[in-house]
Amino acid sequence: REVNDRVDLNIIVSTGICLLGLELVLRAQPSLLGDVFANGVLSKYHTGPGGIYYRDPKLGIHFMIPNMKTQMYYNGYDWTHETDAYGFRNKRTAIPADIMLLGDSFIYGHGVEFEFTVGSFLEQLTGLSVVNLARQGDSSFQEAYLLTEYIGVFRPRVVFYMFSFNDTSDLTVFLT
Repeated sequence: REVNDRVDLNIIVSTGICLLGLELVLRAQPSLLGDVFANGVLSKYHTGPGGIYYRDPKLGIHFMIPNMKTQMYYNGYDWTHETDAYGFRNKRTAIPADIMLLGDSFIYGHGVEFEFTVGSFLEQLTGLSVVNLARQGDSSFQEAYLLTEYIGVFRPRVVFYMFSFNDTSDLTVFLT
C-alpha cells in the first residue's frame, strides 16, 4: 500500500512539475503553438484588462484608450501602439489639421511602427499636418461616425477616406 501511495504521489508531483514547466515555456514563447494561439494570448485588440479599447455602451462602438502606450503583437509582428489625447494613433495632435485620414487597419498601421504608417509618410512627403483617425477593424459605419464627430474638432482642409475591400463585410459583422 505504501509503495502505491508513493508511486501515486510521484506521478502527481511529476505531472505538476511538467505542467508548470509547460506553462512557463508557453508564457515565454506563446508562438510555439502557432500564430492563432499567440494572437489569442498576446493580442491587445480587446476591451479587457491590458486591451487598447474601451466600449461606449450608448454607441456600441469600441474606441482606443487615449494617451496609451503599449507593445502590440499580431501574426508574428510587434509594434508600439501609442495614442494621442483623443485616442488616435498620432505622435502629436494637429489642430487644425491639413489632412484627416479615415480607414481601418491599413491606415492605422497594423503591424508597423508609427514612422511607417500612411499618416507619417504623408506628413513627411507633403509637410502638411496629418491627423489619423483610423483604427483596426473599423467599418464604414464607425468611420462615418468618426468623421461627423471629429471634423469640427480638427477642421481639416482635406479628408481622405480609404475604403478597403473588407469594409462591407466588417459592416455586416458590426451591425449584427
